[in-house]
Amino acid sequence: MALTPFFGLNYYGGSVPGDLTDDGAKFTGRDRLAIDRMLHALATSARHRYSSDSLAQPEVPTVTLGTGGGLPGGASYTYCVTFVDASGLESLPSEEVTVTTPAVLVEPDEPLLDEADTGQLPQGLYFFALTAIRGAEESPLGTQTSITTSDDNLGVTLTMPPVPAGATSFQVWRMNAQDVGWTRVAVVPAVEGGTYTDDGSVAANTNVDNPSQMPPATNLGVAIYAVNVQLSAADAAKVTSGQIAAWRVYRTETASAYPEDSLVHHVIDRDDPSDTGNPALPLVTEWDDEGDILTSGVPPLASTQMVIAPYVFDHVDVLPDAAGYPSFYPLVYQSRLYAKIGSGWTRLSDVDTGDGSGGSGGGGAGTPPIIYNQAVAATTWTISHGIEGIPAVQLYDDNYNQIDADVHVDLGVVTITCEIPTTGFARISFN
Repeated sequence: MALTPFFGLNYYGGSVPGDLTDDGAKFTGRDRLAIDRMLHALATSARHRYSSDSLAQPEVPTVTLGTGGGLPGGASYTYCVTFVDASGLESLPSEEVTVTTPAVLVEPDEPLLDEADTGQLPQGLYFFALTAIRGAEESPLGTQTSITTSDDNLGVTLTMPPVPAGATSFQVWRMNAQDVGWTRVAVVPAVEGGTYTDDGSVAANTNVDNPSQMPPATNLGVAIYAVNVQLSAADAAKVTSGQIAAWRVYRTETASAYPEDSLVHHVIDRDDPSDTGNPALPLVTEWDDEGDILTSGVPPLASTQMVIAPYVFDHVDVLPDAAGYPSFYPLVYQSRLYAKIGSGWTRLSDVDTGDGSGGSGGGGAGTPPIIYNQAVAATTWTISHGIEGIPAVQLYDDNYNQIDADVHVDLGVVTITCEIPTTGFARISFN
């Protein structure tokens, strides 16, 4: 016995065990169908034997806090990841890792107000208030305070209050007693005791329904955080090498306690810059949780022992009686891959040659069958094989279904006549 890796098919079209050059053309058309059927035959047959190794649970992933998502601030999120194999078996979860989003910004206190000697503000009663800003997040409007200027063409100097935790700047808001609403005046650095003078150069808001001039009633941009989950270098190598079929990300807000809906993503995304979904490309090794909706699923509590199960093809010295084997079951004979198609064995490495050649000389026991490919629909197939003897002929359509047709055998030539133009292939064997 020898091991042939899953979907590897070392002997498909090759003459040296273990050698395989994938030119991208093997797994199309009838080849692809033949492979699928062979794998199904192996998977469902009692003859299917394999050796297995269990993949260890993933190592603890790296999580990095970012913005641009929908995770609220002021919360802690715990993650773990698992691996999934081609059969859907899932590994034990990695150890947990936790990340905390910054606390929600609170509104600032009122600023201190003083009349400035110069400016463009008309005399009157003015209200001022501040909001705190951090990135895309803005707090509700803070406590209002007011001042009445003594004359026209003056300004108002604001002295900033203590800075709310995490704030990077203040938004200054102004409203005159006669104004229709608040006016955004300026954004200034969040420095306690810093000053800003409103000289009236920003015109008062004239549109009470202008959304850009409405102070936040609640915290804006709370749900702005994202978490990047990245596999360890060792696990990334397993993904790149194709040892796993997918990986899963679980999230909980209570460490070591995962509710029924804890699965945040089943990662089957490919490292595919052209976005073609090509399954030959490796899986991505990192994924951004932008507050995605959790779905049904919890990390497994017991190992389901992931299996890397190479198929074991029987290597035989003489092709056995095919009657005891399921359809499309593969064997390796004389370093060639055969499968049971119909009632006998077909050498699959010859399926797509299309040349109809089969050597010369007498046909007898041990003469390999000839596979003739009729790629263009025709009512008459003429096959020159150059072998003495009376062969047995089996006909198949492109889906490997047996078809009926008139078969006439002459010396070295087989003529097949179909009722309608047909494509497919013929298996010509000599007993």
